[in-house]
Amino acid sequence: MIHLARKFGEVLLIRAVPGVVNLLSLAILGERFSAGDFGIYSTTVATATYVGSLLLGPVINGILPEFNRWRTPEDQRHYACLISGVALLWAIIAAAGMLALPAFAAGILAAVAASAMTMLQEVLRGELRNWGYGLVALIQSVSLALATFFLVQPGDESLAVWLYGISNALGVIFAYCLLGGPRPTFRKIGRLRQTLKIGTTYTLSTLIEGAYTIVARYLIVALGTPHLLGVFSFCLDISQRLIGFLVSLSSFLVVPRAYKQAQEADDAAFRRELYIGSVVGGAASIATLAVVLLARWLDLLPLHVRLLLEPMMFVGIALAITVNRLKKILVDPVVVQANRTSLILTGYLAAAPFTLAATAGALYLGFGAMVGWILLGGYLLASFASWIGLSAINRKT
Repeated sequence: MIHLARKFGEVLLIRAVPGVVNLLSLAILGERFSAGDFGIYSTTVATATYVGSLLLGPVINGILPEFNRWRTPEDQRHYACLISGVALLWAIIAAAGMLALPAFAAGILAAVAASAMTMLQEVLRGELRNWGYGLVALIQSVSLALATFFLVQPGDESLAVWLYGISNALGVIFAYCLLGGPRPTFRKIGRLRQTLKIGTTYTLSTLIEGAYTIVARYLIVALGTPHLLGVFSFCLDISQRLIGFLVSLSSFLVVPRAYKQAQEADDAAFRRELYIGSVVGGAASIATLAVVLLARWLDLLPLHVRLLLEPMMFVGIALAITVNRLKKILVDPVVVQANRTSLILTGYLAAAPFTLAATAGALYLGFGAMVGWILLGGYLLASFASWIGLSAINRKT
């Protein structure tokens, strides 16, 4: 436990600084944009990253479980070259798409660059090079914050999207350099089959998961108000980058170690690692939620930020994000290890009708502040459904 706490502190330093800088970018935009403008910007970026997950998610989500199966340094190096080849291919496709569809160029850049950066970061994570992972995130976040501070003015939503895409492109270049500039290749590309097999099912689940918040945004556009869209988007962005971020720190540290425990020790050690990580991450998340609420109550936040950070909406969304990130520590790795990744998808599919129908109903009836709490219920149902499905299979076997 002491060792984990020390490692958690190390990873906190590695990833907290980029997280704080990203929060600064959000604060700058929250101050300079109206609620409606912020909602448009945030929804555009969220849609772009969602599309990026659709395109590159099968590779991204399969890298970590698969990387440790490549035992020798030579094999791992070749794996890095294959991943670099995939990144280069999508860069070429993105460039062609930007030329062919200039009206959507900023979104295309944001979609592909953000996903490609994450893909190369996952290779660094598989190599347990946590500092490298953090440095890539730092380059992206600092470049975005500086550009936002000096260049973005009220009404510049399109420019803000361009800057987001460019900052991620810089992250791609830096991650590639940290990996030692692996020569992009498609030689023996068949070796990516297992990566895609693992990652495709998991990607489908993340797309359904992401649809909860993406569809909620567009339901607010259709049934709510621009101000509500801005409040929902800001509370969601803050929750993901601050509250859920702390759970992700624990996941970042614990999940790769847990997979190694599964190989080197036994299933009990694997689950124990996940349980301890969830306790540490969950406690940090709840404590941070309390600090944010206290800062708002004491008027320590800028006026526009206080107006966007509506307590009822924020608490519901923050708890929802916490539950979903804890699921990725406690439930998802167990399901992946059991080669039952379809259960993750099943869980989100089972909860989706309730979540989206209840969101539409609440907006239609004028209870917009309940959207965050409905999201919490949806993630709880998804977690429960996945776990019950795995338990049922285990009983049969």
